[in-house]
Amino acid sequence: MFKFDVEKFRLRFIQTREERGLIKTKLSTISGVNHATIVNLENHGLVPNIKNLILLADALDCSVDYLCGLEDKDGKPSVAFLIKEEAEV
Repeated sequence: MFKFDVEKFRLRFIQTREERGLIKTKLSTISGVNHATIVNLENHGLVPNIKNLILLADALDCSVDYLCGLEDKDGKPSVAFLIKEEAEV
């Protein structure tokens, strides 16, 4: 069973935004996600709703699975996620 890791999402979200050279206001404009929501995602551990998660992943040109920690940058399943899945079987 998958448990959303808010801290992993937060760190990947910030890192990806910064790698793309986007400030929060620009990401808000590109994605259509409210600026305050982006600030709360980064600073306060807000869990994104599915609509915002999809919009942000699209604007950042990455997958939802990457932002959620289910896969690495190359699209392969995350080793940590696979180990957790095997332990639960």
